Amino acid sequence: MMDSMPKSEITPNFFIVGAPRCGTTALSTYLSEHPRVGFSRPKETQFFCTDLPGIRFHTTDPQEYLNLCFGHCAGKNYLAIGEGSVWNLYSNDAVAKILRFNPQARFIIMVRNPIDLCIALYEKRREMLQEDQPSFEQAWRAEHERRQGRSIPALFRKEIGVPGYRDVASLGEQVEKAFSLIPRQQCLLVVFDDLVANTADVYEQVLAFLSVPSDGRKEFPQINEGRLIRYPKLWTFVWGTMLRAHPLLNPAKRVLKVPTLNIYPRLSRLFLGKRSEKPAISEGLRAEMRTFFDNDIKLLSVTIGRDLSRWS
Repeated sequence: MMDSMPKSEITPNFFIVGAPRCGTTALSTYLSEHPRVGFSRPKETQFFCTDLPGIRFHTTDPQEYLNLCFGHCAGKNYLAIGEGSVWNLYSNDAVAKILRFNPQARFIIMVRNPIDLCIALYEKRREMLQEDQPSFEQAWRAEHERRQGRSIPALFRKEIGVPGYRDVASLGEQVEKAFSLIPRQQCLLVVFDDLVANTADVYEQVLAFLSVPSDGRKEFPQINEGRLIRYPKLWTFVWGTMLRAHPLLNPAKRVLKVPTLNIYPRLSRLFLGKRSEKPAISEGLRAEMRTFFDNDIKLLSVTIGRDLSRWS
């Protein structure tokens, strides 16, 4: 990968880097609808996650990355151009590579109560056939086995090795690492609780951080909520077939010269419906998870200068 930014009018200058299930898709959607903001297609490229080969973008050429994912931004009067790869925060490589690519890049980091993040991630993985345990508690308990390479879901893509819920949700460590690399004035941290409580205020705060004027937006529909599989057996067959064919998709993208085939969004509209109630876990498991994440929550609190003790 080229160490510095190629000369281009479509070079991204901000990155929503994660974490997953923390509102990144909602914020990306709102920003993409602002007339002075350009956003990558697809939202997540994972181009800079060179240490996560299972999800890395299908080209390592920066100019091809720009042309494929930001070509639609050419000739537009955008004040900010960005993308939203949620594994950038977890990756050991991505933040440093982004800064070498564009030293002036601005970063938006989104965090959430790790217990809620774990449950939401479990539900998303169930939806995408990346998790085969019928309850979150069983998935949580299976992590030791999975670290030994056992009890891996049959269709798991090994996106980032065998990522445990504990690892993904340990945001204190990840944010501390990111803050050690990113100049503080180039980083904005958004707490999911604030996004939910007052979406409009957070949206305006993000626009100000990006030096983009307000568009007066008033409506903020919920985006990327947990969904229910309408036809489980048929969904398993259809999406499972696509997962098995995954090794063939990157060559197809290269031939077609497209950044994404948009297969999942199209299929999900047919097979997935809105979940009527949020999943719950036992108080015993919640207490266990509070204990596990307690030190990481304290680290995150110190790192961002905010009391998050209510999470634990």
